[in-house]
Amino acid sequence: MRIENKITLLYGGIFSVTMVLTCIFLFFNAWYVYTESSKTELREVGERIVDYIEAGNTVDKAALDKLRPNQNVLIRVVKITAEGAENEYDTGAPPKMPPEGFGQRPPDTAGQAKLRLFFDGGQYMGHLARAAYGGNRYMIYVFRLNSREHSILATAGVVFIVVNLLGVACSYWMGRYISRLVLKPVARIAKAARHIGAEALHERIVMDGPNDEIMLLANTFNDMIARLEAAFMKQNQFVSDASHELRTPISVIQGYAHLMERWGKDDPAVLREAIDCIQSETAHMSALVEKLLFLAQSDANTQMIPFARVDLAELAREVTREAIVLPEVQDIRWDTQAAGDVWVMGDRDLIKQLMWIFVENSIKYRKKDGQSTIVIRVYKEEGRACFAVEDNGMGMAPEDVGRVFERFYRGDKSRSKQAGGIGLGLSIADSIAKRHGAVVTAWSKPGEGTRMTVSFGTNA
Repeated sequence: MRIENKITLLYGGIFSVTMVLTCIFLFFNAWYVYTESSKTELREVGERIVDYIEAGNTVDKAALDKLRPNQNVLIRVVKITAEGAENEYDTGAPPKMPPEGFGQRPPDTAGQAKLRLFFDGGQYMGHLARAAYGGNRYMIYVFRLNSREHSILATAGVVFIVVNLLGVACSYWMGRYISRLVLKPVARIAKAARHIGAEALHERIVMDGPNDEIMLLANTFNDMIARLEAAFMKQNQFVSDASHELRTPISVIQGYAHLMERWGKDDPAVLREAIDCIQSETAHMSALVEKLLFLAQSDANTQMIPFARVDLAELAREVTREAIVLPEVQDIRWDTQAAGDVWVMGDRDLIKQLMWIFVENSIKYRKKDGQSTIVIRVYKEEGRACFAVEDNGMGMAPEDVGRVFERFYRGDKSRSKQAGGIGLGLSIADSIAKRHGAVVTAWSKPGEGTRMTVSFGTNA
């Protein structure tokens, strides 16, 4: 069932039930007020007649006519002597007496008015009173014909039924109108959602009106589309950059393959050059594909990371020992400042890869002249395990520092393929850090060097 129909039924149902209950309450309240007032009236008339008789006054039709309050009240007085009932006086009371036994009720209940006494073809309310004077007893019957009041109540009941039917119809019509009015912004959101696609992610839902839940929904939807647009643009840029990076080695391999086909068979030097270049470009492509696969798995969160206690100080010393023996770093001075008892929970191989990425970048972008220094520091700060890789190399411009973790980003020509990079290392480092709940921060200044800092959670 559509929400519009649900709201209509809910609104109409609540309104209808409220109307019906209100009308029922009013009807029975009117009935109760009428019956109670009639009982009181009959009782008071009976008491007046009793007082009149016991005061020694003569009972006749003229006297009874004066004692009744209006024409709707009928009175019958029966004088009972030692010989039996005689001398009945009435004011036009029904010719037939009330049901058998009405006058012989016990004293504690005989004086109570009884509702709906049916006799003489009519509906009456009756009251019995007794009086005694001069050795005689008097049975006083006071009646009230209910036809007029019942007719009024019956008419009111019919009016209530008609009003209820009209109210139910109006309530459902109003419910339909209100539900459509309330859900109109939702329909606009749905229409916009159907319209917005991969080619129209720049569009947004324009809403006007109060700052209510519908506006919150529209704003949330706009925020979601903005995030999708950013992710889609990032993905397109990533695919474009990856295609560009792969196109170059493929073109080189194709070129040297043609070179080998033309002259390589007869010229060993050309053959050797082509083979070396193809191997180099193939290795470059293999490294690129491996890094792309790592990032894809990281984005999909499909990597299984076996967490264990990792000693950052011991890991820093291990990385330093492995880096020192590299042939291209003989001109670099190494400094490892590793404090003891700095542990983290994580994957040792991935954390080592994270540290190596920073070390490799420091090696690639070291100074071309002068003494180069690379420092690896392991320490604790405010209960958090940290390590930093710092160098005094080329450094980066301020506008590049905030973007170095973007995929395929290289700030200037010094950070290009000639330096052996493809712009994915720091992206992988950032991904590894995030998988470990760590935060990577970068500081750099042109000509002064770069510092990469990783801050994990509390010690393991």
